[in-house]
Amino acid sequence: MIKENLTGENVSGNSISDRFEYAAPSMGTTLRIVLYSESEASATKLIDAGLTEVERLMPILNNYDPDTEISRVNKKPNQEHILSKDLLAVLNHSYRWYVQSQGAFDITCGALFQLWRQARKTDRFPSELDQQTAADLCGWEHVQLTEKTIRVNQEGLLLDISGIATGYILDQMFHAMQSLDEHPLLIDIGGDIRLGPPPPEKSGWRISVAGLSKDSPPLMELVLKNCALTTSGDRNQYFEHQLVRYSHLIDARK
Repeated sequence: MIKENLTGENVSGNSISDRFEYAAPSMGTTLRIVLYSESEASATKLIDAGLTEVERLMPILNNYDPDTEISRVNKKPNQEHILSKDLLAVLNHSYRWYVQSQGAFDITCGALFQLWRQARKTDRFPSELDQQTAADLCGWEHVQLTEKTIRVNQEGLLLDISGIATGYILDQMFHAMQSLDEHPLLIDIGGDIRLGPPPPEKSGWRISVAGLSKDSPPLMELVLKNCALTTSGDRNQYFEHQLVRYSHLIDARK
């Protein structure tokens, strides 16, 4: 953990003199926490509270681990599964965003996402038949979600929550840390960012939005506090076929 001397106060009126930074590999990317606290012991307690949430939620929400709760649901369609409160919350949020995006964000399209991930790995463009076959396996109409349970009625339908799970984990980390004491705080998981109160004597956290290529200057500079943001595109993850560049983002309506 990196420490830097600064000045300021938290909401309790205690002197905040130090900036602390923690970084470590997590969720296939880098987890970074920056906070301001009155002591290293206090900062460590806050960071530990956040990391505890990561350890608690990964066995529930990680689509890439075959033993997690979401993976167990995907392995056994046509069965009723009793859901943990966290997976239930993520599924409800997912359906809300499906409605608000008019179908552009759709976690039921896991078979389609899997097809394009495989295309990227093998450098083989999926045929129209492959795409249609995967698309036919998608749809919320095949999912029965209640206040406690889920049942997937379509063999081959895969629920892929990777587009929302990181944000949920960020929120739970943030709430766990701020419930101990409200400190200036930034949590960054591979570009998904959750912000608390600003650093001492600052109006907000300064966030740079990366350019379209690795050599490009930032697209913009933002000064933000008490919010969340994320960006995504084809700068780092993409697939090229016949001189056409395809982003890893999929509009599920198409």
